[in-house]
Amino acid sequence: MKILVADDLKENRYLLESALKSRGYEVITATNGREALERINEVPVDMIITDILMPKMDGFQLCREVKSDEKLKNIPFIFYTASYTSPEDQEFGLNLGADRYIIKPIDPDKFLEIIGDMLLTASDIVPGEPAIRNESEEQYLQGYSSRVFNQLEKKIEQLENMNNELIEAQKALKESEHKYYVLFNSILEAVLFYEVSGDDHPGKILEVNKAACKKTEYLREELLQMNIDDLGKPAFKEDIRSKMDEIRKNNKISFETEMMKKDGTAFPAYIKAGLIEMKGKIYGVSLIRDITAEKESERIEREALIDIERNLTQNATLNDAIRNPLAVISGILSVEKPIKSKEILEQIEIIDNIITELDKGSLQSAKIRDFLKRHYSFGEEKTD
Repeated sequence: MKILVADDLKENRYLLESALKSRGYEVITATNGREALERINEVPVDMIITDILMPKMDGFQLCREVKSDEKLKNIPFIFYTASYTSPEDQEFGLNLGADRYIIKPIDPDKFLEIIGDMLLTASDIVPGEPAIRNESEEQYLQGYSSRVFNQLEKKIEQLENMNNELIEAQKALKESEHKYYVLFNSILEAVLFYEVSGDDHPGKILEVNKAACKKTEYLREELLQMNIDDLGKPAFKEDIRSKMDEIRKNNKISFETEMMKKDGTAFPAYIKAGLIEMKGKIYGVSLIRDITAEKESERIEREALIDIERNLTQNATLNDAIRNPLAVISGILSVEKPIKSKEILEQIEIIDNIITELDKGSLQSAKIRDFLKRHYSFGEEKTD
């Protein structure tokens, strides 16, 4: 059994053709009514299944042509549509001479059962005279135009609804984009979004936030014409490339390096970098923090610690230098017992007490030094 399927949508033809072939039917297809007429005049078919809404010649016109042709009028004819679904549409289609009018969607097994029954009994059926054949051409066109006009109204309504939905979607998208823009540019650290080439080489910068422009002193338009490794000295480029294996392994990394501003000024930077995969392509995202102030603070801390160490050493030296002569004088006085030795010893004791207090101050300073070293790593290189 050979069945012709007419539908302008490829996916519809494919689904219908697959279902029919699964039951052993031979299928030929057409994309519109005009093409269908040409095919069935070239190759005899046992059934015609057609959509209605098609270009060049729709299903109604195809049915009228088939049922008006003495050679074709006995071919079982089925309308299979999701567009013309009103009772008036169905009445008009059946009055054209169609044998069945099936509304999509329908259970595939039920649909194939209808096809099988019609083909099985096709030879026993005497086709009736199309009701519209006896009407004038004007009456036919009036009915046809009414159906097409109603369908056009439905399509216009659908388009208006779709347009309203599109407007709402665009509005929501703009609101979402605005929120993203505000959030993205509210980040205090510089953010760079860039391509990553197949050989893991960081490439063209695709987006930056305001902080990135402020820190590098480039305009956004200028940055979007650059590669990420244009923002540093050769050492920076090597840092970026050498870290890619680790980024691939852990999907993120953090490190310190030196970057360049537009005027050529270098500044120390702490970078957190990660990779993002979108639509099969790899992109990089880097958050860059200027650590100039932190480096300066570390320098001051190191110098302060050096001063503490120096003062402790000097105090210890001076205390010993004073205490030792006093001990000698005290020993002599205890043996010789000269006049006013008592007053001298009293003054020696006062000086010794002062030195003892200085020792206590040095001890306290030493404790502060040790605490800073132990808890804040003052004077040591920081590691992440």
